[in-house]
Formats: sequence, C-alpha cells, structure tokens
Amino acid sequence: MKMKVSSIFFAITLACAATAASTANAAGVTWANLTSWNSSNQLVSGNIGSITVTMKGNGDQIFTQYSNSIWTPTSTYVSSFGNGPSGADIIGLNSAGTETITFSQSVKNPLIALMSWNDSVVSFGNDPIKILNMGGSSCCWGAGSIVLNAAGTGFNGIYEANGVIEVLGTYKTITFTDKTNEYWHGYTVGITPTPEPEEWAMMLLGFGMVGFQVKRKKAAWFKAG
Repeated sequence: MKMKVSSIFFAITLACAATAASTANAAGVTWANLTSWNSSNQLVSGNIGSITVTMKGNGDQIFTQYSNSIWTPTSTYVSSFGNGPSGADIIGLNSAGTETITFSQSVKNPLIALMSWNDSVVSFGNDPIKILNMGGSSCCWGAGSIVLNAAGTGFNGIYEANGVIEVLGTYKTITFTDKTNEYWHGYTVGITPTPEPEEWAMMLLGFGMVGFQVKRKKAAWFKAG
C-alpha cells in the first residue's frame, strides 16, 4: 500500500512540473499591434500587449499596413510556440537598409515573422538567431527557404522566403541589416510569454519532490539489499 501511494504521489509531482513547464508555450505568441507610421523619419510605433515597441528604418520602409489580412496561410507562420501573426500589421520594405526594433522593457527570445524575403542577405550582428519555421507560401507569392549563415547570426532568403525566426537572448533593442535590394518584403515582431514566479516555484517544487522520491526509493533498495 505504501508503495502504491508513493507511486501515485510521484506521478502527480511529475504532472505538476510538466504542466508548469508547458504553460508558456500553451499561451502562444503575442504579435505587434502597429498603431502609427511616420514616413519622414521611418518610425513605426505599436505595442505587444503592455510593452511598447518601435521599428525604425533608414530609408528602406515603404509602408505600414493596418487593413486586409496578409499573414496567410497561417500554417506558414506557426512555430513551436504556437500561432503566427493573424492580422494585417506588417512593416513593408523595398530596399537594403537597417531596422532597429526597440522594446519598452527587456524581452526574452523575441520572434520575427518574415514575408517574401527574396534573395535577401540579412545580418543580426553578433546576435544569434534560430529558424523556427520556413518553406510555406505567403498570401500573394510563392514559397522559398531561409538558410542560416555559418555564424548563426543571420540568414539568406532563397526565392520567396517566408517563416519565423527567433532572436536568442534578452533584448531591449535588436538591430538587423538587410543587405539586398529586394523590392517588396516585410516583417513583424512578437514575443512569447515567460513563466510567472509562481509557475517557476511550482516547477522547482515538482522537480524537488521527484528528486526526493528517487532518493527515498534508492535508500529503501540499498537497505533491503
């Protein structure tokens, strides 16, 4: 009977830890809600939930769209974190240039959704990136691929490159350089939720209890032997 109760307790603690660990992914991605564009100084403003975000260009921005759904088909922009952008908001670019994304507070591993980055060569400086999804078609053009560069800090867009990348690390500002004059391509930015303090506490408690149970079982086994 004692062994049965212990096994049930062990299973419950594992389930609690797994549930807490998966909470962030289950909540999905919050993508930027773009609210204004100043074409003269190339500054897009918006918010991601309670976080203010700006995207500043240096002559490469041609428009910011607020109407007509454009991030379709949705499967092209779904990643391991869940949903892609679902609305109309996109920063449109028409030439080589540098984009600087600034958040009002530090964010961890922000995501960038890409549309139609045809033959683009893009560098994030020393910031590492990870490709989460690619290969699907966009609403208006064909499909392509995103190829990570040798340093892992940029990518090449092959044909109509669409998908989602993750910028690894914690940032208040991200700068990337688009080195190719592709006439029409665009992007938006999103963030994934991070576990709240109580969720981290649940995970730590769960794993601690699992470790305690393993230790007790080992001690009982040696004693029996």
